Amino acid sequence: EVFDEPEVFRPERFLLSEHGTKPGVDSKDWRASIPFGSGRRLCPGINLVNTNLAFTIATLVWAFDFAAAIDPVTKAPIPVDIDAYEEGLVFRPRPFACSISPRSEAKARLIRQRFTDATPAFSKYELFLTKEEK
Repeated sequence: EVFDEPEVFRPERFLLSEHGTKPGVDSKDWRASIPFGSGRRLCPGINLVNTNLAFTIATLVWAFDFAAAIDPVTKAPIPVDIDAYEEGLVFRPRPFACSISPRSEAKARLIRQRFTDATPAFSKYELFLTKEEK
């Protein structure tokens, strides 16, 4: 009664309303994420986190191609169960196999260079890591 065909992948529904609801549904008090609390207890870092998350996702989409993992025996794509979630404080998808590869060799070089450049800044946080973790 709130969403029209919620199990169907239709991203265009978010062009009609911010939360993808049916026209006429009152969602003015809805937020995109509940884990940040609400009311007077709302986390003050919510905007920082959401902006950082959006930037990170945009960077991943810019840099990498994401595809279904390929079964080594059948050579067919391994289907992902989009309804497979783990319950807890926050629902999250169950682990699944996928293929992630750089979109180009130029982007792969840039990623390696940025990793090398950032390593000294983060090395002080590796104090208790084992050799394998580094």
